[in-house]
Order: sequence, then structure tokens, then C-alpha cells
Amino acid sequence: MENASKALIIAGAILLSILIISLGIIVFQNAKGATDTSSVDGLAVDTFNSKFIQYTGNKVKGANVNALLEAIVSNNLTNTEDKSKQIEISLDNTIVTADGANKNWNKASSTVAADGKATDIKQVGAALTGKAYSVSFEYDSDSGYVNKCIIKKAQ
Repeated sequence: MENASKALIIAGAILLSILIISLGIIVFQNAKGATDTSSVDGLAVDTFNSKFIQYTGNKVKGANVNALLEAIVSNNLTNTEDKSKQIEISLDNTIVTADGANKNWNKASSTVAADGKATDIKQVGAALTGKAYSVSFEYDSDSGYVNKCIIKKAQ
């Protein structure tokens, strides 16, 4: 009888120690997940970029290009303090002229801004709705955010 009670006490102690170790592992993994921000950062980058990359393509209509330009200008105004979220607009020189002579842009200006970041749609001009454009993006190698929008006349 004495051996049986000692065996039960030892078995109980082993089960209790397994329970304590399991709880320690669970608490450690939960704490690790709370401090691991890489998944949160990736989600923030994807959310930010999704506002713009939906316009990517080789035959983007002028109305969609205008919506993209408005979104970029709005973004640049909203994120004036965070330079990593500023987006430069690069317009194909063959389609953007100060006088809009080639009729691909309305009220186009040949200068966007000193730093290349548009903060007013008047600095960019507007794409003609009947034309097609090629839209692509470049990304910041450190943050992953879109940092440049390239718009060209579609071929």
C-alpha cells in the first residue's frame, strides 16, 4: 500500500510538472506573437499599396488614370510627415507637355513639384478619358511601399 501511494504521488507530480511546462510554452508563444510586428507591417504595406496597384495595366482608361492621380495627390497630402509614403508621379515626356498640344493630357503641367511629389492635381494635369495609358509602379526597397507611379501613353 505504501508503494502504491508513493507511485500515485510521483505520477501526480509528473502530470503537474507537464501542465506547468505546457502553460509556460503557451505564455511564451503568446508573448512572442505580441512582439512580432512583421506580419502587422506586411499587412499595413499591402493595405497601403492596394489603393494604387489596382490601377496597374497596359490599357488603363483615362478616367481610371485620373482617379489614380487623385488618389496619389490625396495620399501625398495626407502623409506629408511620413516621407516613406510619398509617391512620385512620372509622366511619359512624350505625352505631357506644358501646352497639352498632343491631346493626351488636359491642362498638363510639365513640372510636378520640386521633389517630384504632387500635392495638387493641377500640378499633374488630367488624362483624357478616351485614351488608354500604361500604368506601373516602383517600390521602396526598405519599406515595401509604392514610391513611384509611372504613367505612359499605351502603345
